[in-house]
Amino acid sequence: MNIENISGFSDGKDFRESNGYEKTLNWMQNHGLTLKSLIVGGTQIPDELAEVTPPAIINIARVFNMENFKNNMELLKHQPLNIAITGVSTKEGPFVLEDAFKLIGFQINKTSVFDLDPTILDEIKKVDSQTVACFHKDARETKLETNSQNIVFNDHMGNCCPPEINDDSIKETARVLNPNGLAIISITSSALLGRSKNRPLVPFNLTRQLLDKNTLELLNSSIFDLAQLKQKNPDLDVNKLKGSIIEISPDSFVVFDDNPEDPNGHGEWFKSINDHFSVWSKNNLAVVDINSKDGTDSHNPKLACRRHNVILKKNL
Repeated sequence: MNIENISGFSDGKDFRESNGYEKTLNWMQNHGLTLKSLIVGGTQIPDELAEVTPPAIINIARVFNMENFKNNMELLKHQPLNIAITGVSTKEGPFVLEDAFKLIGFQINKTSVFDLDPTILDEIKKVDSQTVACFHKDARETKLETNSQNIVFNDHMGNCCPPEINDDSIKETARVLNPNGLAIISITSSALLGRSKNRPLVPFNLTRQLLDKNTLELLNSSIFDLAQLKQKNPDLDVNKLKGSIIEISPDSFVVFDDNPEDPNGHGEWFKSINDHFSVWSKNNLAVVDINSKDGTDSHNPKLACRRHNVILKKNL
C-alpha cells in the first residue's frame, strides 16, 4: 500500500501535543510513578490518570496487571519475543513496552514499529537500540511474515483513524499474530460520549442532512483531519465540524477538536464496543480478557470516555 496515496494523513505531531502526553508523564514522574512500581511494585494507578488522555505506559500497566495476561504469557516464556507495534503515541512508547516485558522476565528478539508519521519514527531512531526497528508503513500492510509475532500492540490506533482503516488493520493483526501470541489493544468506545459536557452531539439522521454522501464516506474510510477534508471538498465549511460529536454512521462518531495546538484538526473516532467485538470475531480473534475504565480525556471541553484494555488471541 502506497503511503502517499492515503488521502487523509498528515503529520501527527500537533495532535500528539494537544493530547498532553508530556504533561501527564511529568505529573507521573513528580508523583514517583514508574513502570516498575506499576507493574511489579504493586502501586495502584491513581484515579487522577483516568481524567487525562493516557500515554502508553498507563495502558501497558493496566494490561500487565490483568490476571489472564499473566497466565497466557506463560505459554511464551521460553522464547525471545517478536513484537509489532501499530501506531505510536510517544517516542518512548516502544522502549517502555520492551522494558515492561523485561520486568516480567522476557527477552526481546525484535520490536517492529509501524506508523504513518515519519517525524515520530525519526525520534525513535535517535535511540541506540539493537531490537527496535521502525517502518514507515501502513498498519494494514506491514509485510511481516504470517504467524510471526508473539505480541501485537495497538494503543488507541482505532481512535486515531477512520473505522474502515482500523477494521482492515485488525485483519492484518490477525494475519501476523502467532497462534500462541497475544494482541493487546487499547480502545475508547462510544459508550459515554453523550455525557460529555459542552459538546453538541449531532445524530446520524441530522448528519446525513448536513453532509453529502461522499463526505460521509471519506469520514468513515480515509480522512484523518479537517485540512485533508477541505482539500477533498473545498466548498465545505469544515469549521462547523469542530468541537461537536458527529455521528457518521449508526453508533459511530468522529470528533474534530477546536484546538490551536492542532491546526490541521485531527479527528478522533469512536465506535461501540460491540462493533469492535464483531470486527475481532470476524477476524478469528477471541477476547481473552477486557478491563474497562470510565473517565475523561485531556481535551477542552473534555470528552467523557470509557476506555477498554483488551487482550485477544487467535481461535485455534
